[in-house]
Amino acid sequence: DLVPPQTALEIDLLVGYTAQIVVDGWPIADATFVEGTGVYRWAPSPSSPTIQEWTPGLRTVSITWDTYTGLPNPGSYEWSFRVG
Repeated sequence: DLVPPQTALEIDLLVGYTAQIVVDGWPIADATFVEGTGVYRWAPSPSSPTIQEWTPGLRTVSITWDTYTGLPNPGSYEWSFRVG
């Protein structure tokens, strides 16, 4: 998919799960997480320690997740998009 440079990522997990997010090989530590909904949100910004802006080209996002309570239930997913 082709997305505009101001695009934000939103990762919607089931409540009770936590995720590790990696964009273009960079771990994302500054995503906001709402535990009550299981939603992570992140977008490049000038204050981001990893990616300050989307540059044109192909971007790859990888997430791994697992439960933080109860029985383990790990998984992963990866997708790519093009910034125009």
